[in-house]
Amino acid sequence: MKIKMAFNRLAAAERSLMMERNRYIFEIESLRRIDAIEKQSGERRLKKITRDDFIVLSVNGNNEKQKAK
Repeated sequence: MKIKMAFNRLAAAERSLMMERNRYIFEIESLRRIDAIEKQSGERRLKKITRDDFIVLSVNGNNEKQKAK
């Protein structure tokens, strides 16, 4: 009987932890949506990203130098 009661307590704890895990996963996934990101950035008064905010770097420069040797 003690084993069965301990098992039931552990099973209930497992269900509780799984529900908490699922809530965390749901919250993470909901915050990854672009509209949620834009809403939070607007609340923090951040500006929208423009083309001028990016710097493009050439990654293939080293490969071309090696080919010339």
